[in-house]
Amino acid sequence: MTEEQARQKWCPMTRALRGRMESTPWGSVALSRAGVNVWISDEKEVRTKCISSDCMMWRFTGAKLVNKDSTVSPDGVCGLAGRDLA
Repeated sequence: MTEEQARQKWCPMTRALRGRMESTPWGSVALSRAGVNVWISDEKEVRTKCISSDCMMWRFTGAKLVNKDSTVSPDGVCGLAGRDLA
């Protein structure tokens, strides 16, 4: 899988804060917060997507993928759920 393909996938390790902020004379204050992994709305879904090679679990397979535009991309997998490379 290319890094761009991976960045479109949901990651089970991500957490995003969800809550309501209120302005006060001392700055913004979180009134309620919860760490969530899945968003119902597509608008905030990007916060729970894979970050591919920016993640410490990402592993390159050593293979190269030829894209439709003839460019070459390195193949990789999620080390958490990907196939064993050993």
